[in-house]
Amino acid sequence: METVEVFVTLHGDIRRFRPKNAPDRAPMAVPGGRVADLVALFPVPAGEPVVVAVNNEMVPHDTPLRAGDEVLLSTPMEGG
Repeated sequence: METVEVFVTLHGDIRRFRPKNAPDRAPMAVPGGRVADLVALFPVPAGEPVVVAVNNEMVPHDTPLRAGDEVLLSTPMEGG
């Protein structure tokens, strides 16, 4: 299992799942090296959607990560 270090920014409502006193942007080691492995590190309830962008591109959760990637995690936005 590969571990990849990326920089993670939490945006919007997903910030409620960050560890206490953690910044909105921080380096993280991701065992497994995929977006899904990163999302699994946060206590997001099953079925709650998480939108992910890697290096400013929206990606599916099976996307592999590379060292140094900038990853944005967010919940879908609603409004009109």
